Amino acid sequence: MGERQCSAGTEATFCLPQWSILKISLTKLRCTPLLEPLKNEASESQKDSFRSIMKKQHGKKCQAWREFIRTKIPRETTNRFAIVEIGQSRRKGVRPEQNIYGAVREACTLEKIGSQMLQTVKPKINSKESDDENSSYSKKTKRRVLQAVLDVTLRQIGVLYGSPVDVYTKAGLSSEISQSLDIISLCRIQNKSKDVHYAIAVRLCATGSVDVMLPSNQTWIPYYQAGFAIGRIFSEARGDYLKNGKYRTNSKI
Repeated sequence: MGERQCSAGTEATFCLPQWSILKISLTKLRCTPLLEPLKNEASESQKDSFRSIMKKQHGKKCQAWREFIRTKIPRETTNRFAIVEIGQSRRKGVRPEQNIYGAVREACTLEKIGSQMLQTVKPKINSKESDDENSSYSKKTKRRVLQAVLDVTLRQIGVLYGSPVDVYTKAGLSSEISQSLDIISLCRIQNKSKDVHYAIAVRLCATGSVDVMLPSNQTWIPYYQAGFAIGRIFSEARGDYLKNGKYRTNSKI
């Protein structure tokens, strides 16, 4: 992933990938089963627990979204992003475990699409919700949408607001050190209830590029690609055998 300097107005400079040209398309999802919560259906034997039912429904929903993505989302570019309006997260009679957020995110990841979920965007009810009387949406709604856009177009691809060298120089480091300084951070997550233990390393180079190293890799990979790699690893881990229903065996996580 090459880097280049692109200026936005006169106040900000961004370190952007070479492929930083965005093409936007709109796909409507009205009255579709894709947006329905995961079904709480008992199996024919009536022996499946709620957790196992949700696991099966998650897989079905994820596959349905993958099929939709393959047929409806343009493949004109290698790097694709999606902001998905998935409705309200809280609905009467629907348990939190039935939320489709995870299934949709997993489907996008497996199809190599950077994604961000967004709850239903509704026009403001009265003029008091916004200082701009000509605006159809409240300030809160505008901020929520903007945050989703910034997340998928900046954070998820590792965009920086300028060169790290400038920060190092202002911190008092010599020019020689600033020009060659790479910073590496380590992150580990551990969830005993789900028997998950995973770690990654993230490297910020003086050039502005951001790379990631995974436990299964011997080389650094671009930050943007790392998200898909980690997503696939955790997706495959859904099929891990759990000894005594608790402990993973031969798992990558």
